[in-house]
Amino acid sequence: KDESSTAKQSEPVFFDEDDEPEPGDYEDLMGGSVYKKKIRGQGFACPGWTRSRIFSRVSAAVVAVVLVVVLIVAVSIVLAGDNEPKIASQAPSVSPSMAPSMAPTFINSEIEELAADLSSFEVVQKPGSPQKRAVGWLSTFDNMTRGSLDEIDEKEFAQRFAVVVVYYSLNGDEWTKTNFWMDGNRHVCEWGESVLCREKEVLGIDLTDFGGRGTIPVELKLLPLEVLRLSGNSLEGQIPEGLCSYGQWKELNWWDIARNDLTGSLPNDLGDCERLKYIDFSENELTGNLPASLAEMKDLITL
Repeated sequence: KDESSTAKQSEPVFFDEDDEPEPGDYEDLMGGSVYKKKIRGQGFACPGWTRSRIFSRVSAAVVAVVLVVVLIVAVSIVLAGDNEPKIASQAPSVSPSMAPSMAPTFINSEIEELAADLSSFEVVQKPGSPQKRAVGWLSTFDNMTRGSLDEIDEKEFAQRFAVVVVYYSLNGDEWTKTNFWMDGNRHVCEWGESVLCREKEVLGIDLTDFGGRGTIPVELKLLPLEVLRLSGNSLEGQIPEGLCSYGQWKELNWWDIARNDLTGSLPNDLGDCERLKYIDFSENELTGNLPASLAEMKDLITL
C-alpha cells in the first residue's frame, strides 16, 4: 500500500444520519441506542446523530442534578425558618417620629452619673425603668448629648433627660401623635408643638389625648414648667410628692391631668405651686382630703 492509501485509512470516518450501516461496522455501547463506527487503528468514531443523543442525555442529567440540589436547599431553609424563635413585632412609629426602634446597646458612664444625680442611682440602674432607658437613649442615639460631653451644660442636660424620661414613662412608642419627639439631632424645643419653650427653655408639656399610658414621672420637677397638660390618657398610680416643693414650679399656672386613671390622694405640697390658677384633676379615682395648703393659693381660679 502507498502512503496516501495508508493515511486515508488512518483517518476516522464520521457518518451522517442518512448513512446505511453495514454488518459489523457498529458496536452497541448503550443498550442498542448509541453506536460507534470501527476504524482500523483508531478505535471508534461517532456519527453525528449519536453525538447529539449523548449531549442531550448528559444535559438532561445535569439539569436533574441541579433541580435536586435546589430542592434540598429550599427544604433546608424552610425547616430552619420554622425552628427560629418568633419575635413580637413592634408598633410602627407615626411619621415623622424619630423614635428609636431598637433597645439601647450602650451606656455612657458619665451620662449615667449625671442622670443619677438628677434622679437616683437605684432607679437609673433598674433594668427596664424609664430612667435607665433614657440613659441608654442619651448614650446611644442622642447626637446632641454624645457629641458635647466635654462641654455639656448641666441645665440643658437636665431638661433633655427629664423630657426623655417623660417619653418612656408614658410609653411614647404607643402615642398616637409624636411629632419629632426623640429626634437625636434636634433640640427638645424642636420636638413639636407639645413641647412649649421660650429661648430654648422648656416651660410647658402638652400631651393631651396622646394615647399615653403609665405613671407621672417625678423628673418633671426638673423643668421650670408654667403649663402641664396630661389629660385624656391612661395614666395610673399616684401623683408624685415633691413636684411643687422642689422649687422649679414656682411659675406653674395650669395643671391639667383630668380623664386618667390616677389613684391616691392629692400631694401635700400642692400649695407650694403658689402661682397655680387652673387645676383640673377631675375624672380620676382620687381619694382622701384636700390638702390644707390649698388655702394659701391666692391666684387659684378653677379647681
